[in-house]
Amino acid sequence: MIELEINLYQKVYEETSKEKNKKDNLDNKVNKEKITVLKYKTLDTEKFFLATLPPNFPKISYSQKVVVKTERGLEIVKAIKVLEAYKEDIENDIKAEFVRIATKEDLEKYKENEKYCENAYKIARKLIKKHNLPMKLIHVYMTLKGERIIFYFTSPTRVDFRELVKELAKTFKRRIELRQIGVRDAVKILGALGPCGRECCCKYFLEHFKSITLDIVKKQGIPLNPIKISGICGRLLCCFAFEDPIYFIKTFLPEVGSEVEIEGKKYILKYIDVVKEELYLMDENEKIIVYPIKKFVGEEIWNRYKEHCRPKAYSSIIEKDELNQEKEEFEYN
Repeated sequence: MIELEINLYQKVYEETSKEKNKKDNLDNKVNKEKITVLKYKTLDTEKFFLATLPPNFPKISYSQKVVVKTERGLEIVKAIKVLEAYKEDIENDIKAEFVRIATKEDLEKYKENEKYCENAYKIARKLIKKHNLPMKLIHVYMTLKGERIIFYFTSPTRVDFRELVKELAKTFKRRIELRQIGVRDAVKILGALGPCGRECCCKYFLEHFKSITLDIVKKQGIPLNPIKISGICGRLLCCFAFEDPIYFIKTFLPEVGSEVEIEGKKYILKYIDVVKEELYLMDENEKIIVYPIKKFVGEEIWNRYKEHCRPKAYSSIIEKDELNQEKEEFEYN
């Protein structure tokens, strides 16, 4: 019990410090400049960035195709939402400036570029084979005006593709970029069905990949079977990161197999079911009883866990109604 109290006081101290820092940050933001930006999703790598908006920008709807100007040139992207933020906080995420809502001509040009890229993909694969390079071509993308073509590939090692770039530039007469990406990024671009039968989370809604370790898997009591704990990309499933916060309650619980005393009676802790929020205890007669975790840790600890660590109904940077729209688009288009 002493150890539980120490953990609780440490947690209270940490939360108090966080609240103080949050208050200081709010005071500092009074004099900061607020700007309106567009959050968008790229159509090549499925990543999220921000674009600056002009003073009198038109109404932009979720999932609408818009044209932005990036360091690569003009590109068509998918609009997510218009939002206000402090300039200093988002400067590193601003990668483009809004140009216009995509016109019919823009969309037709984009489709033409897609067909061109399909042919470029076939040619590039032949050239890769010709040069005997240890790389797997994933995707080919071209900017709206066609001044640049980007070839995305994966490889277990670094690749010397200088000769390949020369031959590609000679073939397509455009600026060529070859970008090596990771296997997780490859699945995000191509898309796939996960073990659950749904589209992979990275393709469907994830904005950033979180670091997932075996410690997270062990904490959740999952058997370390590589087939069961790995995704399509061969890395640990992103699901473990989603569920990790609820296992924080284990910090305040004894180890499985240890002796606990409840209401004057002694029990052996046999199993902790974090999802059902229950403890399985064995009494002296070897009878298993189920005891609520909430009752075991007490109201104070439970409320802190519920407020800070227990998942909300659905908390994501993308709003819930936007996810529903995304779902409809995936199912019917």
